[in-house]
Amino acid sequence: TYSFKGFGALLANSFKYLGLMLMNPLKGMFPNIAIQTLATRKLIGNLFDSMHLDENRRTIYEATDFSQEINLALNDIDYTEGLIDKSLDDILILKGKFKEKFEKYNSDINAYKDAIKKLNKIENSIVNNKIKVGIIRTKMKENERINEQKMAKVRKLNENKQ
Repeated sequence: TYSFKGFGALLANSFKYLGLMLMNPLKGMFPNIAIQTLATRKLIGNLFDSMHLDENRRTIYEATDFSQEINLALNDIDYTEGLIDKSLDDILILKGKFKEKFEKYNSDINAYKDAIKKLNKIENSIVNNKIKVGIIRTKMKENERINEQKMAKVRKLNENKQ
């Protein structure tokens, strides 16, 4: 960042030169243009002497904040878990109804054991998916914690530099 220094001295010296120009005792001896030229040169010299820029250098640390993306992913995981739970409930209800209606005929129906195997396979697949989503949730929570720590470090570094 840059800041102007010496603005107060510039104003004070400018008023001094303007005052001297107006109250010059030799006003009639020298042409007016000569006095104005001299005053202008003094004002410009005063400008160069008084005004200067100070450059303030400081390091600002930045890091990408992924908290919004992580929160969106966690919301998606919640929604997915709800779908998995509903699917698991549906398959258990279907399996219960199937057993209730056809278990007494299982020796008469050849496809009964195959249907139960398929329902068990679907149930196991849904349970495995639920476990996988749980692992993803755990990893996302860990990423959320790491992101919060990273952002806290960046804030602390920037506060220490000020």
